[in-house]
Amino acid sequence: MNNKLKDSGRAKRYSKFKHIKDEAFQRMFAITKQYEEKRHKITESYRVVSEQILSDTQNYKEKAIIIDSDDKIVFAKMGERSSITFTVEELELMKGCTLIHNHPSGMTLSEADIKLALHYNLKEIVAFSAKGVKYEISN
Repeated sequence: MNNKLKDSGRAKRYSKFKHIKDEAFQRMFAITKQYEEKRHKITESYRVVSEQILSDTQNYKEKAIIIDSDDKIVFAKMGERSSITFTVEELELMKGCTLIHNHPSGMTLSEADIKLALHYNLKEIVAFSAKGVKYEISN
């Protein structure tokens, strides 16, 4: 196992997902693991959105911005310190869109993020930290 992954505490986190038998989830999980090991920097295309989210939240709460295929904001939503709860109507609006949000804890994509991306066929889901690290999954 990659020592960087083991030392970061993610190895324990990954072990809890191994029991899930859903093939689509395991495929997304493998992609997520690959991206997380690479720790992407925030690119210019997300810089403005990420700065707006951090400005609005001071990185004490999560905030999500959902963008459609024409790069227009569908809606934005503020959450709590470690989660955002969406209504059924909001989840339906997300289908085929990109979800960009912050993780105040600095953690990688969560199990809930991966399930959301799969179930609502998101084009992309992006989580970033205040330190500029970006984690993403694209369809």
